[in-house]
Amino acid sequence: MSSEFLDAFIAEARLYLDQIRYSLISYETENDKEQLQKALDCSAKINAAVPIVGLSDLVNLLASFHKNLLDLFSNPSISKVKQLLLELQSIESEIDKARLNSQVIDLESVEEFEQLNETFEVDQEMLEIFLSEAEEHFQNISRNIELLKADKHDKVALSEIRRSFHTLKGSAGIVGLKHMSELAHKIEDLLDYLVQNPERIDDTTFQLLSTALTCLEIMSYSENPSQIDEKLQEIENQISLLKQETIKQKPVKDAVAESSDTYKIAADLTTQQQIPQEVPRAVIRVSIDRLDELARLTDEITILSSFFENQLSKLKQQVEELRYNSLRFARLSSKIDTDFGSLERTADLIRNNDLPQREFDALEFDRYTEFHQTSLELSETASDTNTISDELLAISRDISLTFNSQQKLVKDIRDKLLRLRMIPFSTLSQRLQRAVQVTADEEDKKVELLIENGEVEVDSEIIHLVSEPLLHLLRNAISHGIEKPEIRRAMGKPEYGKIKVGVHLEDNHVVFYVEDDGQGILIEKLKEKALQMKILSPEEITKLSNEEALNLIFVSGLSTVSELSEIAGRGIGMDVVRTCVERFKGNVAVKSEYQRGTVFKLTLPVALSITKVLPVKCGDNLYAFPLKTVRYVTEVTKDTFESAIVEGNLNLRGKSYKPVYLDQVFNAQVLRTKEKSVTILLVEDHDRNFAIGVEKILKPEEFVIKPIRGLVAGIDHLVGASMLSDGRVMPVLDLVKLLRAFSPVKPTTSPKTNREIVVMIVDDSPSVRKVNEKMITSIGWQAVTAKDGLEAIEILESFIDDLPDVILTDIEMPRMDGYEFISALKNHELFKHIPILVITSRTSDKHKQKAFQLGVSSYITKPFDQRTLIEKVNEVLK
Repeated sequence: MSSEFLDAFIAEARLYLDQIRYSLISYETENDKEQLQKALDCSAKINAAVPIVGLSDLVNLLASFHKNLLDLFSNPSISKVKQLLLELQSIESEIDKARLNSQVIDLESVEEFEQLNETFEVDQEMLEIFLSEAEEHFQNISRNIELLKADKHDKVALSEIRRSFHTLKGSAGIVGLKHMSELAHKIEDLLDYLVQNPERIDDTTFQLLSTALTCLEIMSYSENPSQIDEKLQEIENQISLLKQETIKQKPVKDAVAESSDTYKIAADLTTQQQIPQEVPRAVIRVSIDRLDELARLTDEITILSSFFENQLSKLKQQVEELRYNSLRFARLSSKIDTDFGSLERTADLIRNNDLPQREFDALEFDRYTEFHQTSLELSETASDTNTISDELLAISRDISLTFNSQQKLVKDIRDKLLRLRMIPFSTLSQRLQRAVQVTADEEDKKVELLIENGEVEVDSEIIHLVSEPLLHLLRNAISHGIEKPEIRRAMGKPEYGKIKVGVHLEDNHVVFYVEDDGQGILIEKLKEKALQMKILSPEEITKLSNEEALNLIFVSGLSTVSELSEIAGRGIGMDVVRTCVERFKGNVAVKSEYQRGTVFKLTLPVALSITKVLPVKCGDNLYAFPLKTVRYVTEVTKDTFESAIVEGNLNLRGKSYKPVYLDQVFNAQVLRTKEKSVTILLVEDHDRNFAIGVEKILKPEEFVIKPIRGLVAGIDHLVGASMLSDGRVMPVLDLVKLLRAFSPVKPTTSPKTNREIVVMIVDDSPSVRKVNEKMITSIGWQAVTAKDGLEAIEILESFIDDLPDVILTDIEMPRMDGYEFISALKNHELFKHIPILVITSRTSDKHKQKAFQLGVSSYITKPFDQRTLIEKVNEVLK
């Protein structure tokens, strides 16, 4: 018989047994015979199915049970109900035994069975599922032990503890963890014993259950670890001693009375256990890798949405431009029709006076010439263009609305997907509580652990990463920090030492902290040890501040304790804590005050986050800083900022800031802005404040920040990267860390030296401006554009301190044409030295002659190629 078939039978049988139990209890309390009929129907179905699976012992038990159930139906009796409930427990135990035995097939002897058990290979996939399920049962047991401590008569809590141990026994046996299953079985027997002897529930019992739970946790990851052999033997001895003491203490008549009440207690416990509750929702287990893959695909959708948004914005601009030009087209058509139409009619009147008399004069009958037809077509075309632009504008608005709705849906999917990875910090609480309890007992100290912000949800990967460092810090706090009860009393402190463990979110980081109210870290002892181990010289020791001395606890091998143990370690193992955290780009900070306590903070970056960042342009590159790291964004005049750089100080908002250009931080050579003012980012980091001058800031946006892997992952200030809508990668930097590593150097050379060539392009045609700008930037020069002479002069006046090296201008432009523009420049004291190249389609000598008379350096006729343009620019620059 296949194990799959047996598993199916067992699952179905459990459902029927639960219904039978519920029906019997309902019959007992409500005297409803219909419930007995339901029980009989379920019993008949199980009896019909059990011969097929070939479990002879179970066949006999079920047949006897069904016979007794029929007898109850014919002759109702409360005592029979209780007897049947006890028989149900026997049937369930037999089913559990069959479930375990189903893993072993075709065994020829008991000897072979034992050998197979010893060499049983655990299925890794099943083991992962078991470990996840076991963790839930461990937490349930711990939680209900605390409830039972508060009320030793809490039968529900005792029932929950027994249920979890019972499930662990069966599940561990199925996956091949034989020793773990045996231990769970022993504790289940103990709990059955406690059900019959509730007066034996005391502090010793609680200690025994906690020790057994700790052993089960260790065994779930290592089937038979040698370090718990003593504890396992101790558990067996305590269980035996407990039962022996009970037998000695109870008189014979009490034992008889107890026997008569056995099914009453069992029935009460069963009632609390088995009354059907709300049917749980279906749950599936999914690996983190699959969630990460879904998150990656969602990120790709977000990036594509950003690209689509960028293209949609460009479409809107083009539609608006089309609308504007169609209106211009309509005005020009109307002007042509009005102005030139009147001239045409005047000419007709003159011609009519010279011609023979017609039947109708010009006022009585409109006569249309070819000009009128052309004018009419022009007017209709302008009207059609305007209509098309209106329709395109309406379509673009509809697309925008649809896109915004889609963006909200994508954001909801992304948020819900990320939340799937999140689990509350409180999931660690039971494990932390047990560690504190065990360590306090071993150290003979009294400690109370407080879990703060347990409801805060943290990425499951981070929870897994931080669990061991937190456990290590807790053990250290008890071993080194918390004093013995008698010492605390003498110092006026409460007997129970207090340790707080909590978490809070800070920007794109999760901060865990461990705080105790013990004696604190003995700084002088740390210095002595560092001197003895020759980690520092006497001169270096004397220069150390208290904050710097505290960091000595992270030096490998340094400890202030005279006797080393597995628990002791603020020094032994603290280097491992820091290494573990820093491996994931986190950091550990410590503060301590003598006789007041110590606080450790573990700060870890979020593995995958979506946050609002401030994109900043520096030369040709874009960088982004998390918006929360920037205190303020403001402007000052360029003269004020550069004077402050020389002085090394800038006072703003009542505070002192260190002024520096962003390109100086990167040690890059870029062309600074020619604006009269400078945009600055104010960044505050404890006692160091910086004012960062930037070339240009973009609109703050939410970006998906992906972690960096590979060689550049070691860069401390590199938080991650994001993909822009045009496909470029934008680094996301921790501005505070970047500035901590920065050592400003005062400028010694003029910013004008060794900079790239700047070319101004003046043309009324957007397409010509774009083509020329592309030519200029493709060879590494910088381009500045203007749509006519008037705008060009305005730009030049704003760039008065850093003018372009050469100007390319068209001749025919609105508002101020090329000749007027050239004349204005040559008559201006600051601009007359700038070389000017005329680029036009006018090839006549008359146009060329006038341009050279005004003082241009060269004259280029359209069309031209890039090589010609570069040669002409290089000629005039020489």
